Amino acid sequence: MMTLSANILIQSLYEKKTQRSRLLNVREYLLNALQIPRYKRSLILVLGNGNESTNADALQNWLEYQSKSDPDFLGSSLGEIESRLLHHLEKRMEYWPE
Repeated sequence: MMTLSANILIQSLYEKKTQRSRLLNVREYLLNALQIPRYKRSLILVLGNGNESTNADALQNWLEYQSKSDPDFLGSSLGEIESRLLHHLEKRMEYWPE
């Protein structure tokens, strides 16, 4: 019989796997819906932390940060997440030097 701590560990691993899968699906949706070039690097400075090598990686970084800072983020609809991303990009572009 499994111990309670083993059950909690298995549940935690399952939840993390589910969350990671959701983040990857949302990333793919956003890349396609917004026609973001996956392998270009233009969004790294705006969405990433500087260690990413592609727009897809930078977007993944942003999604992970959002899900850690807002527990309800992953429960949001795709439209709400897309709107939040666009708002973030607009805010960052205001500070971009011309």
